Amino acid sequence: GPDEVFLVHEGVDSEMSIHKCKYARKKSVQLSGTLLQAMLQATGLDNKDVVSPRDGQWLGERIDALHALCEEGRPGFMKTCSTIAYEILIDLGGSMARSEYPVKLRDVIAHMENNIGDTLSVEALCQTHSLSPATLHRMFKKHVGESPIDYFIGMKMRAATELLITSPHYLIKEIALKFGYQNQMYFSTEFKKRIGVSPKTYRLKGAVPKEFEQ
Repeated sequence: GPDEVFLVHEGVDSEMSIHKCKYARKKSVQLSGTLLQAMLQATGLDNKDVVSPRDGQWLGERIDALHALCEEGRPGFMKTCSTIAYEILIDLGGSMARSEYPVKLRDVIAHMENNIGDTLSVEALCQTHSLSPATLHRMFKKHVGESPIDYFIGMKMRAATELLITSPHYLIKEIALKFGYQNQMYFSTEFKKRIGVSPKTYRLKGAVPKEFEQ
């Protein structure tokens, strides 16, 4: 369907058809590499065929960026491509998992996404969504595996990885400010804690996050 992603896994027979559409425009990209299977397993995409992405336009732009990088073939383009591929898989994995969340939890996460540049507290989230702190923590622990604030910080850091690669004109200090961090050192500490390398290293080398290091 519109904006849906069809995953063709290596060694698996697949068939795709378009329903209820006069025509369809398809964008495709092929991913490979020694870390791919580990990434698919970590995101839960290893046994999925169809995923509805969180933002179809964003995904299309990422695929376009991959095509452009491969056509230009500038030095170091493969590292940048690997970073974008990682972002795509993480986003698809998050979209897939989120579709199975309770409505209240999806609402809270959507609220976080819409206010990603702000500083949100558990109290504010509970008041906005008519939840008790205990219920909010219980939902996040059960379905996400971490606290609401840890999840929100992780969301900020994942979004920061995109800006570091796609917006080289932004200083790291400016990116930190976009996500509500007045102190660049504190932002860098949080980034390295979750991504595995500093923002500067991530931008310069397109480093693979620590959970996928060999």
